[in-house]
Amino acid sequence: MPSSPTPSTAPRPDFKSGARILRQNAEKELGDLAHSPTEALTVLNVMLTVAEADGEIEPAEMVALERSAKLMGLNLKDHL
Repeated sequence: MPSSPTPSTAPRPDFKSGARILRQNAEKELGDLAHSPTEALTVLNVMLTVAEADGEIEPAEMVALERSAKLMGLNLKDHL
């Protein structure tokens, strides 16, 4: 029976490719949600919940939320 990977042998995410690649991948994933409005709305609501956790949405968070909503085919102002 094969054993589970140990922490030293477990596959690790590839963060060496840099922030641009990570952003590109995240934006692709968000864009894919445009084809599933129900899932897109769920993701946006989770993002809003996290952003509001400290009592207010910071300007930088609002920029990220607006961009994410647009990628998912949603209008953020309709969900605030």
